[in-house]
Amino acid sequence: MNASDSLSIVDFEEESGMRKPILAIAIIVAMIVVFGPVQAAPAITVDGDLSDWGLGALQTGDWSQEATWIPSDGVYFVVENNYDPKLGSSEYTGIHIVGVKDSYSQYNEPLRPLKSDPSVMVKEPYGGESADIDAFYFAQDTDKVYVAVVTSQAPDGAGDLRGGDLAIRVGPGGMYGYDWGVKLSTLPPFTQGAIIQNPVWEGSGYLLPAGADIIIGGTDTGKSAQIVYSSDWLIGKPEIAYGTPHTKYIVELAFDKADLGVTEPMSITQLKLEENCHNDSIYLPEFPTIAISLGLVGAFGFVVYSLRPKKD
Repeated sequence: MNASDSLSIVDFEEESGMRKPILAIAIIVAMIVVFGPVQAAPAITVDGDLSDWGLGALQTGDWSQEATWIPSDGVYFVVENNYDPKLGSSEYTGIHIVGVKDSYSQYNEPLRPLKSDPSVMVKEPYGGESADIDAFYFAQDTDKVYVAVVTSQAPDGAGDLRGGDLAIRVGPGGMYGYDWGVKLSTLPPFTQGAIIQNPVWEGSGYLLPAGADIIIGGTDTGKSAQIVYSSDWLIGKPEIAYGTPHTKYIVELAFDKADLGVTEPMSITQLKLEENCHNDSIYLPEFPTIAISLGLVGAFGFVVYSLRPKKD
């Protein structure tokens, strides 16, 4: 820095006096962005009926319309029904959106490599409608996390039709990076709803990369999530693919954060659902609302940097 650019002691003290309150405001706003209150979940009863999620239109509405899939305030969601139309498929396609009620965007579903030939990239759901996970919804309050899923996978499906279990990332470590899980299916080795610590994931399927899919081992904590896994609510709404009707299921569950040793708000990005053969998955390393928040934090960081006292 040139001498002409340096501040006199008097100028420095006056400028510092003005900087301090602005700096304090910038820090406070940044903290609000990062640590602000969690959007309150709607009043949810775990009964397999998603009307209390603001999703009553799924039972009677047009699934080709975005509005049909958009839930109440406070619910984060990923919808990837059928194939992503942006992939240029001539096959059956559906809504692909991600976000929250008042702030959502198009979800670009990635292609995945075949395990048998990684040079071949394929669309999800690989294997068609019988393997489709249509939508994933996430909400929370101070004590609980709520999850709702629309899927073609039955709770007692076998072989290639076996549905996945809920993978949860709380701390570092865990197989494939997921150190907790909730058993969703009715099949062994654990009971439906069981909360498993350090789950062993089968990690075997048709697509890469291998990851958390069904729980085949781990520590049963003796704790359990409330869960309903049923086709009853959507019994009159089968999805037709190539002339064949496919039964749709609702998975609705709630678990206590304390049962996972969690005391802070959680994020949808900590959760993953992938069915047994890796034919379809819901996983988000990024999320629009979180990205916006991080962008704001970065902006405030720049403000803090810009407002710091300059020194020779």
